[in-house]
Amino acid sequence: MAFLCETAKIEVEGKAPAKVGVMADSHGEPKVLRRGVERLLELGCSLLVHLGDVVDSARPETADACVDILCKNKVFTVKGNNDHQIVASHDGRPGGPVSEQTVQWLKNLPCRLLYQKAVFVHSLPYVGRMGLSALARSMEPPQMLAYLSGKPAQFLFRGHSHSPLVAHLEGGKTRPTLASLIPPQDQALDAAPLTPCIVTCGALAHNLCLVWEPKAGFITSIRI
Repeated sequence: MAFLCETAKIEVEGKAPAKVGVMADSHGEPKVLRRGVERLLELGCSLLVHLGDVVDSARPETADACVDILCKNKVFTVKGNNDHQIVASHDGRPGGPVSEQTVQWLKNLPCRLLYQKAVFVHSLPYVGRMGLSALARSMEPPQMLAYLSGKPAQFLFRGHSHSPLVAHLEGGKTRPTLASLIPPQDQALDAAPLTPCIVTCGALAHNLCLVWEPKAGFITSIRI
């Protein structure tokens, strides 16, 4: 079975949030996940997004605790390759280390979320064309250049690669080349002039997450 829910939209009631907290790759570590959520809330993020690999296929016994944290804090989440693997290994197997409720929650996760100027994915944005392989394959420079040379959203937020990175085009519209930078930690980066850009979040498992300010276009890499 594919266990594929392709795309969903983030709907926000009331005023649009000034700050969006983005995290990824908690890999079955509930303490780190809880700390990341708490830190982003402390920083004033009223919308939280997790870019997948909430759980880890090597630690199924922690899946329930991780999913419980996200549900209680209303964190919008996309599916990662480890999340899919947990479903593939534990769906329809009652009595195991992962509850049926957690399996169903992971199974129903979208592979892509849309919000304002941004797309949120685990790794590659081509879910419709590639299916679940888009969750597991890395986004290398050639894929980044091809994506940015099309008509992308202003921001593509992704996880999977674990290290923070901002990739964008330079050199004009006729012969654009790919440029990238590592965002400074705990300092706002004005990413608006770099759009469209691809923002790799950094892994919660490495104590990293980020804050995005949609109106201003700032992103801030945070060490928790």
